[in-house]
Amino acid sequence: MAAKFTNCGAFGCAEDGFRVTGEVNAEFDGCVSVGNGGQGFNILPKAPLMEKLGLPADTDPTKLAEILRALQGIPKAEQAAEAEKRGFKQILFGVLKEGPAYLNNVLQLANSPQVQQLIQMLSS
Repeated sequence: MAAKFTNCGAFGCAEDGFRVTGEVNAEFDGCVSVGNGGQGFNILPKAPLMEKLGLPADTDPTKLAEILRALQGIPKAEQAAEAEKRGFKQILFGVLKEGPAYLNNVLQLANSPQVQQLIQMLSS
């Protein structure tokens, strides 16, 4: 899918000025984004996948893949403590109040039988 934005502006938005999610070929021509709370222009190709996984749309897929790989060598009973020790919640979710719930979702993903397929998908 293609999306073209021409001569547009986003000023003082609480989040990103422009956010495009999914597999979209986005083109911005003459657009301005100033004073926004998030990114000026944020393209999130893996956002629908993140939402299906129970994670925020703007979760960095590369960082998530790295963390899932790191959790693979840790016994399930020790994963939560190790994730806390390594700061995985802050790496993925910053200071979001929902961070603990999201981290629980990540721990569940780490123990899924399809985790290797998921890591490969996130890394591509």
